[in-house]
Amino acid sequence: MLSASDILILASIVSLGFVVGLLRKRATAPTKTIDYILRYSPRILLLSLLVLGGKILHGYLTFVVSCPPPIVATVISKELVDSTAASNIRRIAEEGDPFFQLQLGSLYANGNGAGIAQDYAAAYFWYSVAGKVSKFGEASKYMRDQITSYLSEDQAKAIRLKAEKWSPHENVPELKESE
Repeated sequence: MLSASDILILASIVSLGFVVGLLRKRATAPTKTIDYILRYSPRILLLSLLVLGGKILHGYLTFVVSCPPPIVATVISKELVDSTAASNIRRIAEEGDPFFQLQLGSLYANGNGAGIAQDYAAAYFWYSVAGKVSKFGEASKYMRDQITSYLSEDQAKAIRLKAEKWSPHENVPELKESE
């Protein structure tokens, strides 16, 4: 049986429009994926997907759940991410996946003790990049607003400009909180 926190994690993921899906290079049939989601803890499955270099995909299972999107980022950053998973989240975010850009922003906002130090400028950048995708605009704005007070107005503006110009596979610009 799923614990309340497992259900919260799954509900948060689904509320962002994403569902735990197939491993990229170890694909299984969608029916098997649904079976695994229903049978095993979403926390364990999500971590294994990240650690094995998998990716969260959408379109295989749909629930209608109302849950604030930022919860998934906070829960993932504090309870699930080790250094391998953090590296995978960063790689996928840099490839242009907006869901993982939100997650990376959250890792920077909170710091996680797994190779990602707390850095509000980097968090603001990744939230801004994710916000360029319309379906993540509201979630990224909410998350970005939570950390805006840690940056000066000029810093925030400079970071937003860098985020607007950035595109996947480019080097991530140097960001400093004291910029």
